[in-house]
Amino acid sequence: MEHEYKAGTVFLKIWTFLALVLVAPRAEVIWYGDPDLGREIFNNLNFQSGNNGSGSGSIKPAVDPYYGKIWRVFKPKGDKRAEIRGATGFSYHEGKGGTMKENEVYYIGWRWKVSMPDTKIGDWPTFQWKSYPTLESTQNYPMHIKYDGRDLAFWTYDADWQKTRKGINMIWKKPVPRNKWFTLILVLKISRDPKVGYLEFYFDGEQQTFSNGNTRVYHKTMDGTEVAPKWGVYGGSVSSTEITVDLHDLLVGTTLQSATPRDPQTTSLDQTGANISSRPVRSVNLGLITGTSPSHYPDFITRFNLCGQRISQPVFGIAVNIPRNE
Repeated sequence: MEHEYKAGTVFLKIWTFLALVLVAPRAEVIWYGDPDLGREIFNNLNFQSGNNGSGSGSIKPAVDPYYGKIWRVFKPKGDKRAEIRGATGFSYHEGKGGTMKENEVYYIGWRWKVSMPDTKIGDWPTFQWKSYPTLESTQNYPMHIKYDGRDLAFWTYDADWQKTRKGINMIWKKPVPRNKWFTLILVLKISRDPKVGYLEFYFDGEQQTFSNGNTRVYHKTMDGTEVAPKWGVYGGSVSSTEITVDLHDLLVGTTLQSATPRDPQTTSLDQTGANISSRPVRSVNLGLITGTSPSHYPDFITRFNLCGQRISQPVFGIAVNIPRNE
């Protein structure tokens, strides 16, 4: 009789589990710029000297005393570019894959700090939403986030701005000091139609209001045959200045929560409410658990996030065995 009860309970728990999988909202990280994975997590790294030759900058993993593992972008004096180009597996590239799709909404989050001399220079992009090919696309870059040593500013570029030299708009600006960490989250609806695509922006956890008085600006956010995020340093105005940009928790997700950089001192990566794994999972094994004590459940079962739901208790009688990625 006892065995019949256990079998029925397990059957019921499996169906409960399946129902949750089918109906639960997915708070999911699509891409994570994990420093442990090296440069392969990016589509490319771009370096350029002041005379358009090969630059001598670097983009490497580093360790911040508080946030731990980060990416460090270093642009030496004499160079005008040191940039991360694209998020492997996410960036749109016609005919070559990428999960980015038109009419979808994505949240791109990161923590950012800039180190440079205490001087104001011409503003330079520290983030680009970039379209390619550069000359053939009409926008080149649909939007920039720029810094000048004093202020951080959000710029948009209309569909035909390269031809008309009109439609270049600064829609947000804020004084931002050097040598201090800030969190940025960009919300993008991807569309070639400027009446459908849109932008929203969160700075240090607060949604920002743009120059139009609203928290949303409609804008063409897809152009050309390739669209990719770029982080780092770029611009002719920076050639005479040494600049370092530190980046922590580069994230692309489907919700605000999943793209919010964590505080590693208080929150582990899997406590963000997101199903996050930038490392390829080779297999997932499902097995029944018949024990009733939490001690019978593997440790990972209390840490794995399924369909965006934080799991702090055993998972309805099913063990999810994810092999360790070396």
